[in-house]
Amino acid sequence: DEIRSVLIPFKNTQKFLEGEKYVTSSMVIPCLKDIRNKLTILSQQGEETASKTLATKLLLDFEERWGTSNEPVFNENVRRGGKTRQAGIHPALVIAHFLDP
Repeated sequence: DEIRSVLIPFKNTQKFLEGEKYVTSSMVIPCLKDIRNKLTILSQQGEETASKTLATKLLLDFEERWGTSNEPVFNENVRRGGKTRQAGIHPALVIAHFLDP
């Protein structure tokens, strides 16, 4: 159950973003913020548990891929992270987020 509590936000977000009957691109940014917030809370729990360790490692990887909460969401340039994969949210997705009715 400890590990499940860390993975549930990912499962819920995946299910939500798989929706076919509604536009999901405008929800990517809020979903990422929600995951970051939940991982932050779980990684700051008092005692050292398996769930805290997992949440801390996932948060570090998450921030490497999507940026920290201190970084701006929008950057006009596509950034590259580890293994030359895109880091952060693509500028086109940010623009689509604001144009979605």
